[in-house]
Amino acid sequence: MSETNEAPKAPDLHQQQLDALEAASKQQLDALAQQRDMAMESAKYWDNVAKQAAAERPELQVAIPPTPHVSSAVLTEAHFTYLESILKAQVDFVRTLLTPSER
Repeated sequence: MSETNEAPKAPDLHQQQLDALEAASKQQLDALAQQRDMAMESAKYWDNVAKQAAAERPELQVAIPPTPHVSSAVLTEAHFTYLESILKAQVDFVRTLLTPSER
């Protein structure tokens, strides 16, 4: 057997930072997904309440002129999609700052 006198490589600081960034990003996306699920349950509930109220009181539909209606679920989904895109853009930006450039 031959022994080599190689010193252990020092961990790459940039790679450690990128790994930490990826781990933090995953945690944030997971938390956002949980919040989205809870918000969607609430939005669907309130959409159903509105539908039931409209069905029970048809005279209100005649009294109120028809207007475009966007459900709470659609608005909630759009909101969380927007938040997710912002989070991903922030992570991409930080990743570009941490990645050594090829100059």
